[in-house]
Amino acid sequence: MLKNMLALIVAILLLSGCTNADSSGQPGPDAEVSGGPGGTGTELALGARDPATESPSATGGSSADPASSGASPDASADAFSPTLTIYDTQTGEYRTVHAPESAVVRLAHDASANRYAVAFLTDGGFRLYFPDEDKWQDVPLAFRQPGASGAGEREVALPAPQDEAAGRMLPLRLSPLYTGDQWFYLSRNNEIFRLNADTGIAERIWSAPENRAVYGMSASPDGTRLALLLSREGLGSEVDAVVVDAANGSVLHERQNAVYTAKSDGFLAHLEIGWIDDVTIGAETSTKITEGHETVWKRGWLTWRTDSGRAELRTVPGSRFRYSTDLSRIAVETGETRAIVLLDDSRAGTVIDDVLSVDGQLLPAGELSTENGRQLGAGILLGWMHDRHVVWYQNENLQTIEDVFH
Repeated sequence: MLKNMLALIVAILLLSGCTNADSSGQPGPDAEVSGGPGGTGTELALGARDPATESPSATGGSSADPASSGASPDASADAFSPTLTIYDTQTGEYRTVHAPESAVVRLAHDASANRYAVAFLTDGGFRLYFPDEDKWQDVPLAFRQPGASGAGEREVALPAPQDEAAGRMLPLRLSPLYTGDQWFYLSRNNEIFRLNADTGIAERIWSAPENRAVYGMSASPDGTRLALLLSREGLGSEVDAVVVDAANGSVLHERQNAVYTAKSDGFLAHLEIGWIDDVTIGAETSTKITEGHETVWKRGWLTWRTDSGRAELRTVPGSRFRYSTDLSRIAVETGETRAIVLLDDSRAGTVIDDVLSVDGQLLPAGELSTENGRQLGAGILLGWMHDRHVVWYQNENLQTIEDVFH
């Protein structure tokens, strides 16, 4: 009888130790990476806090299943440690990195040096992680503003992000491209700052026209231009794409009614935008497609050349998505489950003039479906590195500030 009781206890312990990972082998929301930061620091309204002072470390594994390879965090019901996961699409290896808890996270690319960084906004400023070097950099934030009565510029601390849900504002969003120590970010929904990551000083360089909101922003690969998604009026759904000079704010390119966002009136939208090369821009959009006598709405990725204006549309599934540079593969984050799915996309783009008037017969046959892709894990999709690695992040709520305000 004693032998049977011991066997029952062992079975219960084994079952309780396996309840904290999802079916993909990736860590669940309550998983812990052993040896990671203890989550010390003061939580802000949006959950941003600094990790422990020791430098976060990384673990790796060669198996396509991180749970069996050791790349997945050890399960624990007592504590949660945020993680950054980097998946190698060529070898199937996972690398898991201890990360700060943050609601403002951005994977960014320095095209001039082909270097990547993941930026986390914490209560002390930014923490930058450079995956290729496995290196961290702390950037305390301040910004410059004119002094009173012509007293010259003065430096003051940048306020930490606060929950402004009542005002429906996004406190801060980073550009997906940076150059050396030069970063750009959008504050609230109307001001753009240039941040020197070496000094921590940010300077306001551009403000939106009155009664217009910025829904997305990206610096150009050389850092001299800014591509903006600018509402045509207030917090409306019709959106222009504008390219301005980062030095003087002059308009260099404009595409009116470039994209559309299907959202409730009065709510601020977040739309992804980025430069594919020096003259090609890509942006997230909702598109209205006519199929026979029916009209359907679909999400899409619109690319266009600033020199010729030629635009191509690709419809996409999922919640977040990020294309590889050559548009042959797409990583998709699904809805509530936050599954990260990898899909091949051999479709050619459809040349269009208006995202609100697309002839469905012109679209290529066959729609992308996450059911036909490979599930890599679960989390908040950040994007691609070197067109080879897919990167995602897990914080405690599996939400970023875009999810809160979108």
